[in-house]
Amino acid sequence: MSVEIKELSSENLAAAVEIWNRVVEDGVAFPQTEKLTLDAGREFFKEQSFTGVALDGETKRVAGLYILH
Repeated sequence: MSVEIKELSSENLAAAVEIWNRVVEDGVAFPQTEKLTLDAGREFFKEQSFTGVALDGETKRVAGLYILH
């Protein structure tokens, strides 16, 4: 599988929020306990130094999320 890293955009915001919320639900990696809505996710990711998504090179589906604080 090839991977392409792109800056977060409105086109892949929902997938990024979904990934974030799955990690929050697992309760292992983040101190957050509340899941993000689309609007809250948009604001949260915008506040970061950089938010990127990893896209599957073939399907262009979001396969991962990267945040630089």
